[in-house]
Amino acid sequence: MNSKVKKNNYYLTFIRSQKCVVTDSYYNVVAHHVRLNAGAGMGQKPDDYLTLPIHANKHYELHNTGEKSFWAKNKIDPFCSMLIYICEFVAKHEILELSELNLSELKTNHDVLGKIRNISETVHQFCILNKLI
Repeated sequence: MNSKVKKNNYYLTFIRSQKCVVTDSYYNVVAHHVRLNAGAGMGQKPDDYLTLPIHANKHYELHNTGEKSFWAKNKIDPFCSMLIYICEFVAKHEILELSELNLSELKTNHDVLGKIRNISETVHQFCILNKLI
């Protein structure tokens, strides 16, 4: 993983304002940093763009269960979900036209993670230029 982790409290605030991916509730939502295939180990957080909104109790459950098991049990693809949220952020702030993202080319979780990282670089620069971070 890149030693320079991208931090963006503005994006995390956006994630926390969304419904929990498990309970579909806005109540007590936290931003969970997805570590699957992110190159972050124990005690290390990946980029703030690799996050999902999750209820605090479910977040606790996730850490006790383990990510892979938790996502499988709840039938959630964290990679596709993260891509949806970052695309919603891009559309909300008119950073890019969604048609420019070429999402139809994505076939694997590796492709999706690469696309999220690519989009997050653009989002990060947008937020810096607009003094949001």
